[in-house]
Amino acid sequence: GTGTTDVSTWTPGGDSWQQLTTSFTTGPDTTSVTVYTHGWYGQSAYYVDDLDVRGPDGGGGTDPVEIPAVPSGLAAGAVTASSVDLSWTPVADATGYTVYRDGTKVASVAGAATTVTGLSADTAYSFQVSASNAAGESARSGAVSARTATSGGGGGGTVPAHALTGYWQNFDNGATVQKLRDVSGQYDIIAVSFADATTTPGQIAFHLDPAVGYASAADFKGDIAAKHAAGKAVVLSVGGEKGSVSVSSDASATAFADSAYALMQEYGFDGVDIDLENGL
Repeated sequence: GTGTTDVSTWTPGGDSWQQLTTSFTTGPDTTSVTVYTHGWYGQSAYYVDDLDVRGPDGGGGTDPVEIPAVPSGLAAGAVTASSVDLSWTPVADATGYTVYRDGTKVASVAGAATTVTGLSADTAYSFQVSASNAAGESARSGAVSARTATSGGGGGGTVPAHALTGYWQNFDNGATVQKLRDVSGQYDIIAVSFADATTTPGQIAFHLDPAVGYASAADFKGDIAAKHAAGKAVVLSVGGEKGSVSVSSDASATAFADSAYALMQEYGFDGVDIDLENGL
């Protein structure tokens, strides 16, 4: 079966389980081997509890996926009256993270940062995060506490008598391309344009255009968090000249609300701007 000389191993019986090992080298055309387990001449039969055949990972196989490590470095950043920015150290082999608020799951994100929204003003919260991949979810990290700002604070507080808003373009249309961090501090509300319609009626998504120069989604989320820290609001704009989202049934309305809220949780958007050039 090995394509070369077959080998064997023998250890005299004992009163307890023993581990037997042997090795062999496959031939150039070998695709399978047969392993025999049996007693020796004149000896009684014995039982095999487990059989493990291992080889070097040189034939195109992959190591089994293991549950990622527990995230570390969880820290709270900028807060408003209704949100808290969180960040943590990325975990190797993790494909996503789950954020918990006071023991309840509140967000699932791909990167190592998020903004938890929908909070009450002047309230203390406890946050934890876990890492996950195809093998499962890690244990939760140590908790970090944060208190939201009072209702008079920026972002989620009282509406000012006057506010300056403008659109940040997530595309290159010939105007100066800039990152969110480059938007003038004179703007109080920044509308990120635009969300994308999906094939599911009412559902929206958001995809960073490589043309704007962000290295990762986490880099973009960091800019949103920085704007929050400066007392600015960042909302996601839906619609525009070419964007059309159909909300014509209960199911599509639910899909719109759920997907909009999920994007707010993932990126830290403060809300949604409806740009009715094509209807909704």
